[in-house]
Amino acid sequence: LSSAVENIIRNAIRFTPEGSEVEVRLFRENDAALIRIRDHGPGVPEEALEDLFEPFFRVDETRGKENDGTGLGMAIASTAVSQHSGSI
Repeated sequence: LSSAVENIIRNAIRFTPEGSEVEVRLFRENDAALIRIRDHGPGVPEEALEDLFEPFFRVDETRGKENDGTGLGMAIASTAVSQHSGSI
């Protein structure tokens, strides 16, 4: 799970505007832990949400020198969370 949280936080930091914050909150709900990560970046277009957790998927606007990831972070996060019977 640490790799899942790390990947999501890394993306949040990468895409949030300089000078704004990335919020990370941990909640307990019944017998579950909820982690809420919020950034103030441009977000993901509605039409891309379905593919967001597919390996190597990248939203076109994220391409560029400063955002040169491989498109694996969200897929890794999704797999790790699923293996712990969670959802993302």
